[in-house]
Amino acid sequence: TYLPAFKALVDANVEGFMGAYNRTNGEPCCGSKTLLKDLLRDKWGFDGYVTSDCGAISDFHLHHKITNVPTESVALALKNGCDLNCGNMYGYLLAALKEGLITEDMIRKSTIRLMKTRMKLGMFDKKTPFDDITYDVVDCEEHRRLNYEVACRAMVLLKNNGILPLDKTKLKNVAVIGPNANSISALEGNYHGTANQYHTVLESIREALPGARVNYSQGSHLYEYKIEDTGFSEARTQAEMADVVVLVVGLDETIEGEEMADKNFTGDKKDLLLPECQRDLIKAVCDSKTPVIIVNMSGSAIDFGYGNEHAAAIIQAWYPGAMGGKAVSDLIFGEYSPSGRLPVTFYRNDNNLPDFEDYSMDGRTYKFIKGKPLFPFGYGLSYTRFEYSNMKTDKNIINPGDPAKCFVNVKNTGKFQGEEIVELYIRDEEASFRVPHHKLCGTNRISLNAGEEKTVEFTVEPKDMCVIDDDGNYVYEGGRFTLFAGGHQPDGYSKDLTGTNCVSVEFQMR
Repeated sequence: TYLPAFKALVDANVEGFMGAYNRTNGEPCCGSKTLLKDLLRDKWGFDGYVTSDCGAISDFHLHHKITNVPTESVALALKNGCDLNCGNMYGYLLAALKEGLITEDMIRKSTIRLMKTRMKLGMFDKKTPFDDITYDVVDCEEHRRLNYEVACRAMVLLKNNGILPLDKTKLKNVAVIGPNANSISALEGNYHGTANQYHTVLESIREALPGARVNYSQGSHLYEYKIEDTGFSEARTQAEMADVVVLVVGLDETIEGEEMADKNFTGDKKDLLLPECQRDLIKAVCDSKTPVIIVNMSGSAIDFGYGNEHAAAIIQAWYPGAMGGKAVSDLIFGEYSPSGRLPVTFYRNDNNLPDFEDYSMDGRTYKFIKGKPLFPFGYGLSYTRFEYSNMKTDKNIINPGDPAKCFVNVKNTGKFQGEEIVELYIRDEEASFRVPHHKLCGTNRISLNAGEEKTVEFTVEPKDMCVIDDDGNYVYEGGRFTLFAGGHQPDGYSKDLTGTNCVSVEFQMR
């Protein structure tokens, strides 16, 4: 589940890797012989550089208690192939050398890797290609347009009882409520620069409705209860006056990230719920009887609690950047049809998930989940409908190690022009080892006008037909495979949520 993505990056000749903060099977990742030496360098043949995450090596002795002192920590990291330290720990390298914990050859080997990367970047040349980039390129119109396009494509419509898209001509009073409705921080997310102009959800809705009254209430603090929150009287009043409520909730970098300024937050979630003040705000606004559209801004899965059943629509907006508010507003008013799909499973808070340190994956992710999540991986709604048909492969029987091509027709049978992410899944029907329910092996984003049809082609790579044995090796096993194509994964719950089916085709491997 975890390693294939990193192996693909090695195959793509990525230049560098960063180790994580945590331990895996007892080894801190930035000093892990298993991950950095045995797998990354020896088995996969990676010859680039490895850096630590910031402060991760000091964690060896301060928090993991794997080592006792800084010299032992830097020795563990360097010996196992961590070339660069983000932080100040590698200031102890000479002391570790004097203590005999490392050798000059170890230092030299890492130095050569780092110098090679700097040379590739042109850092020792008189001039680099980056020197000619002028400041007026920063946040230029082209970049803002790209931000808007990416934000539109990333929006995931999780629920829609038919209220969306809204007809602007029928709206006289709209309430925009919530701690993230006018928040710049929620647009930015984590690790960001500063844009010249931000388009919040509130500002973008006001711009879209020049002839209507748009009222605004923060409703609640992002995570703390304030005296003025009691009863949410302002939010209730505005909701009751409105034709529709856009309720913008979620998180931001102050409470979702690696290290929080507020020590009540560790960066690790205690649950999948929004902060209590926001949960109560959702209930208060939904109980107004005015239709409520929830817009959630977060970088992770959220269970919306009362809003799951009582909101008319739910949009997952992530942290969409400076143009993000306009992308949200344009989705609400039907300027484009949503096409985003969930890249992770949105579990219910009461889903029985395994312990975080359980790496068996049993019961975790769409591949091995038991029961129904809140919203499944690969799921997302549209304003139009797509019909799949005539799925076939180029061969009915293939040899181990050979790719397979498959084809499927996709038709826009709705009334809107729209983009569709065609998802391809594979299931091994006769494996002798444990295999997923099904696994994603391809995606293809297409654009179709109403009534238009296209044939989409996929190549199923040999690795997608392998099983993983008990020693973690990829092996071929002859037998029967099923390919599925659709706008979601081939599970019953996704079918129930979307009202659409996947199509399928079988083939044999000798």
